[in-house]
Amino acid sequence: MRVPRLLGLLLAMVLGLTLFTLVVTATNGPEEQGPSQITLTITAGVTPGSCAASESLVVVPGTVVTYCYTVANIGTLTLPLHALSDSQFGLLFENVPVMLGPGDSVDSVTLGYAPTATISADTTTSATWTAYQSGPSNVNTAMDSIDITVVPPLELQKTVGLSPGICATKSTVIVTPGTDVYYCYTVTNNSFMTRTVHDLDDSELGTLLSGYSFALGPGATIYTVTGSTTIVTDTVNSATWTAYNAGPTDVISATALATVEIGMPSIVLTKTVGDEADVCAGTDNFELPPYGGTVYYCYTVENTGNVTLPLHTLDDSELGNLFTDLAYDLGPGASVDTVSAGLEFSATLTNMTVNTATWTVSSTFGSADATAVATVTIAPIMPAIELTKTVGTDADTCATTSSIEVGPDTPVYYCFTVENTGNYTLTLHDLDDSAFGALLTAFPLPLGPGQRINSADIGGLTFSQTLSATTVNTATWTAYNPGPVHTATATDSATVTVTYHAYLPAVFRK
Repeated sequence: MRVPRLLGLLLAMVLGLTLFTLVVTATNGPEEQGPSQITLTITAGVTPGSCAASESLVVVPGTVVTYCYTVANIGTLTLPLHALSDSQFGLLFENVPVMLGPGDSVDSVTLGYAPTATISADTTTSATWTAYQSGPSNVNTAMDSIDITVVPPLELQKTVGLSPGICATKSTVIVTPGTDVYYCYTVTNNSFMTRTVHDLDDSELGTLLSGYSFALGPGATIYTVTGSTTIVTDTVNSATWTAYNAGPTDVISATALATVEIGMPSIVLTKTVGDEADVCAGTDNFELPPYGGTVYYCYTVENTGNVTLPLHTLDDSELGNLFTDLAYDLGPGASVDTVSAGLEFSATLTNMTVNTATWTVSSTFGSADATAVATVTIAPIMPAIELTKTVGTDADTCATTSSIEVGPDTPVYYCFTVENTGNYTLTLHDLDDSAFGALLTAFPLPLGPGQRINSADIGGLTFSQTLSATTVNTATWTAYNPGPVHTATATDSATVTVTYHAYLPAVFRK
């Protein structure tokens, strides 16, 4: 039940002022004891000095709103002292004596506190009610909040559709040139006053209503639908509805827009190429090795128009027709690529190839196409080799050094190592040495890029000398392909230093 304000004041006189003194002199403030035994409800309304029932409110700008705070005791103890603070108003009261027994409730308006605010924008207000016993002890708090939403006093919605006599639901429509459309104007009175006279003007259609008599009460809505209008180009028009009472007085108005667009299919195509399947490459220019290879094409189409595109055809100047009237709803602003769609298009190439793709879309608004080019080049053949000539004294090992020092008449063994440092396989080989003459002539051996071979591995070829004087000899290795073409040449030298040691005869004296 609600506790009358007078009864609360009488109870306070009986209890004396000691309770008031205990609360305000508590050094650390009251501490809440366990779960709260009270609940708080905030309501708001437009009637001054009354406690409204609504826990949310919609008003027009400038409305004066009265807030009411209702606390209920859901516990088992009587709570005689109360405080209330609000995020908008600050501290509303403290140490107010009201005997709030179990099951009782009381509101702030009954206690003489009915704060008001003029609302001009959406507002959220929260509050905290504290109820407690002297000491302080058995302190309980409860919180609540309320939203006040601001709407214009008059709201106008302008919609456009294709059906005569029907109020459409959308404010934008896409049509083909020459289409008839129908506009609808729906007005709602959000104010607290009835308006009885109405005007309606449209930027394209002119005056549609003037001095129209209709009692539009608070919260009421009316609408009107125009006759047909033929659209030949994009059209955006605004309407203004003015509602008032005779005089004119109490004038309020609202404006709304409607848009009619001509459907324009439009696309952009991107064609890329790479050497990985299941990957949409990031470049439209790709280079294969000199001997060619397999490439994979990816086609990406973007809808840059304002209508959905349901049918797709793709042709390529080298690969031919890839698909016709493929069904896929591609909405405005959306894109899709053939790899993501699970389609693979590849080609094995040995020559430079430049091919052009054409993507065509069709819809009820017409068709559109776009082209894109991708280029595959073949890397130029760049034959190159590197020769290393080494010398040592072990007949079974390819030495690692290009110079050696030996005594006279010591056998030495030469090794020739060639590496293909180019980008193309070379299959024939010549080897000439200044000491040994022609060692290899048109020797068949495929030597791929990055591969190397030495003379010891070629049929066990060994080349040795027994020298009595220091010798420097130079080798020339030539690698090529039949023709001869793709020729590469490299030279290297090895040095054998012959050292003599002189020995003096020993003389023994007796």
